[in-house]
Amino acid sequence: MTKMKRIGYWLSDEKHGKLKFADFVKFCSNADMEFVPIDLERPLHDQGPFDAILHKLNDLILQADQGQADAQKKIHRFQEYLKNHPNVVIVDPFQNARRLLNRYELNKLLANSEMCKGDSCVFVPDFAAVMSLDTEENRKMLEENKVQYPLVAKPLLAESHEMAIIFNDEGLRDVKPPYVAQSFINHSAVLYKLYIIGSETFFVQRPSLKNFAPDCSNNSTIYFHTYQVSKQSSSVFLNKMDPSDAKNEKMMPREAQLGKIAESTRETLGMDLLGVDVIIEDDTGRYAVIDVNAFPGYKGVPDFFTVFRDFIIQKLDQASAENDVMEANHVSSSPAMAIGL
Repeated sequence: MTKMKRIGYWLSDEKHGKLKFADFVKFCSNADMEFVPIDLERPLHDQGPFDAILHKLNDLILQADQGQADAQKKIHRFQEYLKNHPNVVIVDPFQNARRLLNRYELNKLLANSEMCKGDSCVFVPDFAAVMSLDTEENRKMLEENKVQYPLVAKPLLAESHEMAIIFNDEGLRDVKPPYVAQSFINHSAVLYKLYIIGSETFFVQRPSLKNFAPDCSNNSTIYFHTYQVSKQSSSVFLNKMDPSDAKNEKMMPREAQLGKIAESTRETLGMDLLGVDVIIEDDTGRYAVIDVNAFPGYKGVPDFFTVFRDFIIQKLDQASAENDVMEANHVSSSPAMAIGL
């Protein structure tokens, strides 16, 4: 008889709803897996044992890193449990999830990754961290880092998706630091979301920001929320192409190239559950990686429940096989076995 696997999980109420996780748990009822919600107010050893833990604790990790005592206590409980139970599968590891919390550090990591090296058609648009209120200092820093107008101002920490498009030096005063300033790339209002579930990748097309003409330097700063412009049903003024641009033929992605981007991003970050935002530069056809999110909503992924269930089973089987090898090696190298006893 197959042993029932216990999967502990923590998701916010919002994430629980978006994933329809209650329905997913029912879907897995015949897969010898028991899903156990984790109570962050209690020690994990009182709630286990667990064979695996699924989580989206990014906001809590960020709060803990910022010194919030309650968040630090909860994260410490998690880390102590994992330290004392090293065979538990964790999706995804805390130390790797932290890499996505600071947009500047994430951009540096991606820009220096294999997928962007040499004459690759993949790149991260030029960026810089804006930490000062001094406009002249910021202007020089943007110039040094080759960041051009218009630029997208993104909060430094990934806790917010409130952003702005800045068109000139005066606009630098409109956004409070710290933030990441990144050159805007014209891409005909089309975004490709790469949804990664282990070794599987799915591509979904979404609306995005319209193009901006070279003579837009006198424009006032535009504020927006990424969800407003990139959800499937988005139809706001920032999505609507100007008549002259609308006539241009849109660049179509090569699925093989998107697959390579997904594979490289997963390898670079050491994570299995990721969403990668990619746009295609109009003039060159190059692929720009503009954002990465942990454990996304996977909206639009066909047969998501089956894919996600199979991923969890694969992780459990892989861990079990690795543990069997470690135990076999330990037995074969023990003193008793060495002298034939």
